[in-house]
Amino acid sequence: MKAFWITPKEMLERNVLYRFSKSLRLKESSEVTLNVSADTRYKLYFNGEYICEGPCQSDHWFWRYENVSIPKELIKNGENTVTVDVLYIQDDIYFTQAKRDKAALIVFGEAVTDGVKEDIYTDRTWDCDIVPSMTFVNASKTYGRVMANIPPMAAYTAEENIKVGARDYKRCWHDEGNHSPYGLGDDYRLARRDISLIRPEPEKRFKELRRDGVSAELDAGVYTTAFSVFRFKGEKGKRIRFIYAECYTDKNGSKIGIRRDLPNDKLDGVYDEIELTGDAQTYESYFYKAFRYVRAEYPEGTEFKIEEQGYKPYFYPVVRDGAIKATPLIEKMWEVSLNTLKCCTHETFVDCPYYEQCQYDMDTAIEMMVMMRLTDDYSMPRKAVYDLARSQQPDGMLCAHYPTSWVQIIPNFSLFWILMLRDYATYSGDVRAIRELLPVVERVLNAFELLKTDQGLVGSTPYWNYTDWVPGWQRGIPPMGDKSPTTVSSMMYAYALGVAATLAEEIGRGALATEYLARKADMIDAVNKSLYDKEKKFYIDTYGYKTYSEHTAVWAVLSDCVTGDEARALLDRSFSSDVSRASFSFGYYTFRALEKVGCYKKYSARLFEGWYKMLDMGCTTWCENPDDPRSECHAWSAAPIYEYSSMLLGVKPTATGFTEAVIEPDTEYCGKLEGSVPTPFGTIRVKIENKDGESELWVSIPSGIRATLKLKDKSLTVSRGEATLRA
Repeated sequence: MKAFWITPKEMLERNVLYRFSKSLRLKESSEVTLNVSADTRYKLYFNGEYICEGPCQSDHWFWRYENVSIPKELIKNGENTVTVDVLYIQDDIYFTQAKRDKAALIVFGEAVTDGVKEDIYTDRTWDCDIVPSMTFVNASKTYGRVMANIPPMAAYTAEENIKVGARDYKRCWHDEGNHSPYGLGDDYRLARRDISLIRPEPEKRFKELRRDGVSAELDAGVYTTAFSVFRFKGEKGKRIRFIYAECYTDKNGSKIGIRRDLPNDKLDGVYDEIELTGDAQTYESYFYKAFRYVRAEYPEGTEFKIEEQGYKPYFYPVVRDGAIKATPLIEKMWEVSLNTLKCCTHETFVDCPYYEQCQYDMDTAIEMMVMMRLTDDYSMPRKAVYDLARSQQPDGMLCAHYPTSWVQIIPNFSLFWILMLRDYATYSGDVRAIRELLPVVERVLNAFELLKTDQGLVGSTPYWNYTDWVPGWQRGIPPMGDKSPTTVSSMMYAYALGVAATLAEEIGRGALATEYLARKADMIDAVNKSLYDKEKKFYIDTYGYKTYSEHTAVWAVLSDCVTGDEARALLDRSFSSDVSRASFSFGYYTFRALEKVGCYKKYSARLFEGWYKMLDMGCTTWCENPDDPRSECHAWSAAPIYEYSSMLLGVKPTATGFTEAVIEPDTEYCGKLEGSVPTPFGTIRVKIENKDGESELWVSIPSGIRATLKLKDKSLTVSRGEATLRA
């Protein structure tokens, strides 16, 4: 492959935008294909029109490139220009890939004209300018990264670009540029983007809410992630700010009791700052922003006018075959859950789009499960599973979030990744992933095995021993959890051993599965011996300290530390006792514990109250928690999609790859209910009507799935086509 990584001849010691360009002589009939990557972030334009951006966030073993075909309507006879804006980031911030010591770009592709192929590639003949009118400042070193949502501060001036030229930096050996013919590794191990391109949606307009002499406040109508677009004119030399806010607050900055769909005292948040030139200007944010509201601020007395204002929504493209038709309340819950997931899904799953924007293991485990109820495109879940697997540290632990240039370890999050692998394989049927990643599972489990104390429990670690954000728990850790074994960690380890046993069985590793089950039994014995308070009839939170929480009850049930009638009784005591309550992050797993012991109908309505509360507040995405949340959009709260699709509609896979399924809808639901669930074989469609004590279930099953229909005391097995069951 002919191509070099190229860099500017001059580098500035700050975050700066470099503009690389190349002129091509083409015909309207030419066909142009380009592959592009950069360090740190790029946007590709052809004849001034946006084409794509990247590189796709990935792990440190791969530096992704995007493959694009230039639309025919953009190609003209004669001179055509390829332009790549490359932003190089030097700040000490969360970032998705290791930073080099210089900005760099690589382009390789071809133009085919009248059957003749001409290579297109980067070398020293490309032009390179510094764009000084764009400066990017890390607005907060507490949260996030400039690359994502903690925004750049963009100062537009009349200054001309500085021409510095390009130079060859490093020869790229081949398309997957990992090694030379002699096995020498490349700094940038190129690999093609493994998920779909994300393109901004058509521009939408804000609604202006109110205006005074120094500001205007704009409403997008719903919480969104988008590129902001403003066209304006104002007094030369003055500066204006566009402030992006998730919601209004009171004058003290509190959200408590604040309706999210109505103006209130304050709009505050991250911002872009622009210097006015006196001429008409157009500003489009370089990165997507997360917001519901935008406040434009300008100095009092400034001649300033916004001619047009809008935004281009920006989400990962998902073809959503999963759907539900039910009551207005359920459909509204589904809609808000879907918007929450969309705003948290870009080149990776993210915990929240406004702050960290990190792909955390725990959050992603829920997000990918929700996504797989909506689409049969499993590329995003697969990417997440592999990204996180490649973060494994020498001791076996995985990073708590990845990809990133920082290393953060939350031990239990490594166990959530094992559950992710199981769920991904169950829905997608990707058994090869199990075979390839089981060694990662083994190293995670070995890391926990080495933590065992004399009591046989999982001991504390030097890392962040986080469990959940519970009032009174410092840093989300149960009392004394940094010094003594926490019960949830031992229970989760036992549960993960059981999951790992099923993965090992799936690929014919029966002896390993037997070993895992034996280790699980030993851990359960240790937990029941040392962590169960017989007098209180409850599991303690931490070895040697008698505090109690809902978390231990949930994981005791899931891990089989307690089963049958005793498990149901434990959850009953948990819901009726004055113990520490689980947050929304644990909601999905609380639902699963209730489902396992047959108490779902008894308590699920109570769990849904937090979501109903947010609807009453006018939320259009689910918050980190419903009371006084830091984040207004947190995807671990999108669980209602799974609950309605799996528990109300009743469709669940029972074999790897969805080859077998059970369909057992809720017969206590009043009225008509219908919906669909995507699978690798096509979409399962379900309709049920419950009326006057009688139920009628209709299903359509794709070929390749053996489904068991259950309705009250009747059952029916269907292999393909339509079927009806009445009871």
